[in-house]
Amino acid sequence: MAMSLIGNPSVVFLDEPSTGMDPVSRRHMWDFISATMAGRSVILTTHSMEECEALCSNVGIMVDGRLRCLGSTQHLKNRYSTGYQLDINGPAGFHVIQSFVLQHFPKAMLLEAQDHKISFTIPLTHKLAHIFQVMEAADIELTEYSVAQMSLEQIFIQLARGKKDGGDNFKSDVHVKMSD
Repeated sequence: MAMSLIGNPSVVFLDEPSTGMDPVSRRHMWDFISATMAGRSVILTTHSMEECEALCSNVGIMVDGRLRCLGSTQHLKNRYSTGYQLDINGPAGFHVIQSFVLQHFPKAMLLEAQDHKISFTIPLTHKLAHIFQVMEAADIELTEYSVAQMSLEQIFIQLARGKKDGGDNFKSDVHVKMSD
């Protein structure tokens, strides 16, 4: 990292800069990169979507050597998200919580269930306000719940698996205009 900044270059290429680092060292390196980005372009290649969210103003996702999308992390979340993630913790049993969620959100999909935490994907056809209204009026015993957009990691995996728009038929966000 230090060697790449010798001579104060206007462009810096970083390939998987935090691979193998412990969390504290990784965070220090990210802070250092952020502090030294002013006045230069930093091109970062990584598989860590956490690193992308910490450092990048624009993200391009490549699958099989092809650029599938390009934009800010929020743009990618808005464009490629298939739903909200609903996480529920509570003493109510798995089947009680699952029945409640499927009753109010029939097309919800179970993501994960462990101990007393259950996660679902709620389709974007449900408005965020409606999800909160249903959860606040829940007639089952819940400790807590949260609703969030899909993470950049989930979107990356979705694109890598080719699930958006039926396999290889991606709706591209990348438009290149060539001048004569």
